[in-house]
Amino acid sequence: MHFRNKKSNCTLQKFYIGMNELDIVDKYKYLGIVLNYHLDFDITVDVLSCSAGRALGCIINKFRYLGNMGFNTYTKLVNSSVCPIIDYCSAIWGTKRFKAADKVTQRASRFFLGVNRFSALPAVEGDKPCSMESQHFSSLEPIDGITK
Repeated sequence: MHFRNKKSNCTLQKFYIGMNELDIVDKYKYLGIVLNYHLDFDITVDVLSCSAGRALGCIINKFRYLGNMGFNTYTKLVNSSVCPIIDYCSAIWGTKRFKAADKVTQRASRFFLGVNRFSALPAVEGDKPCSMESQHFSSLEPIDGITK
């Protein structure tokens, strides 16, 4: 893999280990992080958001099957099953906003508030009973007065 900025062309140089020529690939998955030659982490966030969305869907199905479980139970389930997935390596890729990660956060808020997916985001953000930091879940905690 040849890491480069978007304006640079791929190298024509061939690299060897012993007598074996190394292949130049477009992307490489290492410890769950998909690295591409521009290091923009879009693919990584898409994969993690898809997995977190599946985990959230599982919680939503349990919530509907068992009935209303309350805010504390809902946040405990989200914090224990969705947050670890969406926060995986966020110290590396979390330096900018990603729409895919935001969608999982917004879906969790919309479901708990009982509004549909076409509800306006400012209304959902203003009415949600919890604070969700930046582009991904870091914690779901009740708001006590003024938030940071």
